[in-house]
Amino acid sequence: MITCGVVGLGQMGRGIARRLDQAGVLVAAQDANAQAIDAAALSPGVHTDVLSAEVLLFVVPSTADIGHFLAEAPLRNRQVIIDLTTSHPDDSAALAERLATQGCVYVDAAMTGGAAGADAGKLTLMM
Repeated sequence: MITCGVVGLGQMGRGIARRLDQAGVLVAAQDANAQAIDAAALSPGVHTDVLSAEVLLFVVPSTADIGHFLAEAPLRNRQVIIDLTTSHPDDSAALAERLATQGCVYVDAAMTGGAAGADAGKLTLMM
C-alpha cells in the first residue's frame, strides 16, 4: 500500500488528510500551525514526519512554499510530490526540474471543489 503525507491542514488540506486517513494511507501530516494539526482530528498513528511518506501532497498557498519546505529535505528516489496549489506554470516547471535531479516525481495538480469537496472526497484535479 502507498503511504501519503499531507503538508498544509487548512480548510482544504484538513479534508484531504481526513479522507486519506479514513482510507488507511495517511501516515503523516504537518502544518506550521499546531492548532491546525489538532483541529484535523486525525488517527493517533498519524505522525508529523511527512518525509517518511512515499507520496507528499502539498496544500499550501504557493509552489514557492513547497520549494522552501523541500530545500533542505532528505528526499528519496521515486518519492512523489503533488502540488495542489494554484501555481504559475514557470514555477511548477522549475520545481519539477529541481526535484527530477533528486530522483523525485513532481505532479502539478490544481484542484477545484472547495473545502466541502475536500471533506466529501469529491475534488476535481487538473493535472
